[in-house]
Amino acid sequence: MKKQVCFLLAGMSCLMFLLVGMGIFYRKMESDWTGQSSGGRVYDRHYVLISNDDSVLWQSIYESAKKKAEEENVYLEWMGKNMLTSYTSDDCMKIAIASDVDGIILYPDDSIRQNELIEKAKENDIPVVTVLADAPESARISHVGINNYQMGEIYGEWLLDSLKPGMNNVMILMDEQSEEVNKNLIYSKLYSIVEDGKREDQEVEIRLYSVDASLNFEAEEVIRDIFLSGEPTPDILICTDSVSTERAFQAIIDFNKVGSVEVLGYYVTDTILDAINKGLIPATLVIDTEQIGILCVDALNEYLQYGHVSNYYNVQLNWVTRQNVQQYIEQQDAQL
Repeated sequence: MKKQVCFLLAGMSCLMFLLVGMGIFYRKMESDWTGQSSGGRVYDRHYVLISNDDSVLWQSIYESAKKKAEEENVYLEWMGKNMLTSYTSDDCMKIAIASDVDGIILYPDDSIRQNELIEKAKENDIPVVTVLADAPESARISHVGINNYQMGEIYGEWLLDSLKPGMNNVMILMDEQSEEVNKNLIYSKLYSIVEDGKREDQEVEIRLYSVDASLNFEAEEVIRDIFLSGEPTPDILICTDSVSTERAFQAIIDFNKVGSVEVLGYYVTDTILDAINKGLIPATLVIDTEQIGILCVDALNEYLQYGHVSNYYNVQLNWVTRQNVQQYIEQQDAQL
């Protein structure tokens, strides 16, 4: 009997310590959610950024948004990043809604379920701003991104100037997470510019490949297949994300295609800038990530303050070439 009582007391003691530990953990998490940093600072609002893409582009967007948020006394968290458990965007949306955050910056995946979660956020008075990819049929309050029509126009004009006499094989790598309407806008504008502007002695065949830009190994496999498939090697390879650009650049080196395959890139990383500086790829299209981060925070602030906000914010696009690459290299070095 005494042994049973001892076992019971020991069990109750273990349970008590477990509950105390869970309570401490919960209070710590609750402190994080209410926007208190480790230094004890209390913020006016708590925003979260939700994106499963942790590329250099998204890291730059987050840093810009975080800096702007700090200036406005807003706590911005990249939800799902650097956590022991892997969470989907839908999981993060559910957590953000349950935590009653003040605003959500979302890179949507065009799923019906995510549109429902954006609607649920609205019902809980949590505004959602979409970034780069849009969810126009959802209840999001605003979208910050690029004009895909303009993007197709810029790529098309460059492609037109790069065409040679005879057949030109062109391949476009598209992020499969982008909405179909965005892909179609880029492709249709690019195609119309090339068809309307090409000379009589020029022919163009344009093929599309979808790549999951959030998975490095998939981008690498797709690009390797392009060079090993037995089909004509593209004369011009247009990349619409930074991961594919780096993998394409590496592929033309691995398969000895430098000089015979022209890679048009997207965004800037140290690898891409170095390739342009050495003349290995001619150019990359860059978006202003600092502007994106600032606009996301501004959109949420404006909506919460005034109850309305612009439906769409367009972000500027520019070419980085050998003529201006040094400027971008210096900017990258200054950020280190």
